[in-house]
Amino acid sequence: MNSSSLGLKKLVFMSLFVGLTIICVRFLSFETTVIRVSLGFVPLSACGMLLGPLPAGIVGIVADVLGMLISSRGGIYFFPFGISEFFYGVTFGLILYKKSPSFLRLTISLLLQFVTINLILGSLWIYLYNLLIIGTPKTFWLVFGSRIISAAVQFPVQLVVINLMKNYLAPHFGKFKL
Repeated sequence: MNSSSLGLKKLVFMSLFVGLTIICVRFLSFETTVIRVSLGFVPLSACGMLLGPLPAGIVGIVADVLGMLISSRGGIYFFPFGISEFFYGVTFGLILYKKSPSFLRLTISLLLQFVTINLILGSLWIYLYNLLIIGTPKTFWLVFGSRIISAAVQFPVQLVVINLMKNYLAPHFGKFKL
């Protein structure tokens, strides 16, 4: 297989993961005023397993931009959220690409991801969005507290689902020859 068809194959898979991420985040999520639980991590982590850190990061940011264009839910696009999605994809690739991390390593990696990207960056982005775009500032710590609740709900779900994918889906990825 020549390099151009390999690149095209990778691009097709990235496009598939973008579409699946948009569907999972924008249409198959549960949201309240405090938490949002979505399955967007499933295609993004699968992309990280199959294609690696940089393609998964690109999928994350492209899915964020296109998802907002498709279904904004009345909001205005705020680019820093896309930066977080890029980091999610990259970290999934770093944790999972061509690796079979132990349950403990996966747990520690996801905890670090939740603390740095979800709690700290996510809280900062929401704080800035409310301050700069909405015009109704909330304190950073109020936002941070609500993100802790969200993370407490999402973390065990992600840990179990990604561990199952790693054990049962990832061994079949070698068939794609990317």
